[in-house]
Amino acid sequence: MTLLKHCRVLLILTLSIVACSSQPSTPSTKITPIQQVESVLPTVTVTRIPAPTATSTASQIPTEAPTPTLPSPPKDTLWWILPSYASSSVSADYGKLWQVEFNPKIWQLITNKFHVVQLIHRSLDNCSMSPTVGRGLPPEYSLEVERKDINSNSFDIRRMSLKGKLESINYCVSIADANSCFGLHTGDKPAICIENAERVLATLTSVSRPGP
Repeated sequence: MTLLKHCRVLLILTLSIVACSSQPSTPSTKITPIQQVESVLPTVTVTRIPAPTATSTASQIPTEAPTPTLPSPPKDTLWWILPSYASSSVSADYGKLWQVEFNPKIWQLITNKFHVVQLIHRSLDNCSMSPTVGRGLPPEYSLEVERKDINSNSFDIRRMSLKGKLESINYCVSIADANSCFGLHTGDKPAICIENAERVLATLTSVSRPGP
């Protein structure tokens, strides 16, 4: 009887061992730590450009030669003019001047806000005369050209009109190896303005500039 009990116990133990050994074993999982991957960036070289040195623009721009101051005529009835175009022998030392004579009761000699000397008619509105170099004519203007002798000088005359109304006249002339033009604004009474202006131009001549 005792032997039978021992046999049963051994049988139970054997069956238990077999049952345990027949269960599937769970595989072990090895956890590998995540390694940090460095990203390789290109090397950037920064070059600092020095700021430009501030310089005065005035020192880089050539300055204009000052306009020479003309002497005053001996009489208030005279107008001295520097020709617009002259050969080197005439203009090198401004030794030659043009001269016209006018009636101070009819004309007034002034310097306008643009520093241009003008003869202004005292009784005719917008009638004035001044030296000019001539400019291009706007397309809406019409031009009439003629040649006219006024006293001893021969003038090229250019009449400029707008919509049939005379606006201005350029009197261009050459004297003593120099050339220049006079611009006449004819004003509200062109015929009278032209008549008075041509009386002044009839006195045009070249004179030597007086010494100091």
